[in-house]
Amino acid sequence: MEIKYFDKPGYIAWSNSKNHSELLASASLYEEDGFYSLNILELDLQERAKKINVIGSGYTNTAFRCVAWDTFGEK
Repeated sequence: MEIKYFDKPGYIAWSNSKNHSELLASASLYEEDGFYSLNILELDLQERAKKINVIGSGYTNTAFRCVAWDTFGEK
């Protein structure tokens, strides 16, 4: 059963932040227009829309091999 989807396949990292546990990072597997993308996604399971909201994006010409999320000392 599909709950939500994001239309760009990639590596996924879930936020381990206490303040932003609804966020995901997605690093693209495939090049588009000469660039790879890193997207910050907001997963809201109470929203009726099936598509996951993109709240930020960045681009690079270097391929991703993995993606990780750290809180950098958040307490």
